[in-house]
Amino acid sequence: MMLNNYNCYVEQQDVAYAAPRAEVSFDVLEQLYGNEAAKALMFLVDRAGEAARSEFIMRFVDIEQLVRLSTANIVVRCTEKSVRRTGNTGLFQIFVQMSNGEARLLHFTNQVSTVYYLMYLIDRRHKQDKQGMLPPLNLGGNKQAFVELYHRAYDNITHDEILRRYNLLLYRQEGKTVRAGRLNEVIYDIRRNLNKLFGTYGQNYLPYAMTARSHLAIPAKHILFEGEAEQLLQLHCA
Repeated sequence: MMLNNYNCYVEQQDVAYAAPRAEVSFDVLEQLYGNEAAKALMFLVDRAGEAARSEFIMRFVDIEQLVRLSTANIVVRCTEKSVRRTGNTGLFQIFVQMSNGEARLLHFTNQVSTVYYLMYLIDRRHKQDKQGMLPPLNLGGNKQAFVELYHRAYDNITHDEILRRYNLLLYRQEGKTVRAGRLNEVIYDIRRNLNKLFGTYGQNYLPYAMTARSHLAIPAKHILFEGEAEQLLQLHCA
């Protein structure tokens, strides 16, 4: 029933990445059970667009229950000097650490995703006394925090280039047309890579990811800044 409800919901939305009706039909969904049904649901969610994905999670997912079941920590550490800092590897790295102590590096597609996720980790630590679903960060009101954090995380990027990347998150100028920025693409990149890494452990990533409408659900005690990475907690978001 959840699958059918969500399919109806997606088809009613005016979103760019909604799953074409030809790809997933009611006839197909009615034949699915267990893992197959879960895979089909994720197929729909991934292609629904960020607004529809966020709405789906808010309506149908018991985030509080997932939080209670979550035991992994997100750990931010300074990059080892022996690691060559190229591409997306900056001065800080983010790890997912399981309850048994095993930790794996969290990779994102681009630097902006790393910086944006770090902003959320920092802000969640500062809001450690707040419970429940928190509203998302207002990127437009956090220009200074984004730029300063970017400088700290990637010291080989110019100030002008950081500003350009920040502006691209908010809007894109195509000739005389102003289009929505790339923020939803960044959120999707973060969620996709969290899902990939948590999936290797058979755990749910949702409490560790933001949506377009909500903050990280995971309690601040599961977010650790180790060693010199603690300096990042000096930053504050609005």
